[in-house]
Amino acid sequence: MACFKKLFPAAENLKRVKEEYTKFSTCTGKFNDYDSIYDRWILDPLNWWVNYGQSTPLLQGLAIKFVNQLASSSCCERYWSAYNFIHSMKRKQLAPERAEDLVFVHNNLRLMSRRIQCYKSGATRMLDVGGDGF
Repeated sequence: MACFKKLFPAAENLKRVKEEYTKFSTCTGKFNDYDSIYDRWILDPLNWWVNYGQSTPLLQGLAIKFVNQLASSSCCERYWSAYNFIHSMKRKQLAPERAEDLVFVHNNLRLMSRRIQCYKSGATRMLDVGGDGF
């Protein structure tokens, strides 16, 4: 429920989404229909929310955003690779906080370099396969 506060800062919307979530989790209101309950196990989550989420528009919009996100570990792999590069065997004396700061700076510099024209057309264009379009 704590995530709702970040996503819905307005008190009125926060109250409404909490009420909608209560209806969904307890299968009351429009969610008490036999087809709605049965189809939770049969349908793809996106299709289920499109079909049965009209009575809870705030929760439906949120659920559709979450369900549409791609699941990939490539960002974590990239972060761990940069961390291993910075915190190598030769640099074992480096404090973990310092290593995390260096990884943060490294990743931000990589993101900022995407705005430079030579990143898009130069020899470095293959360093970030997929990039933002992935």
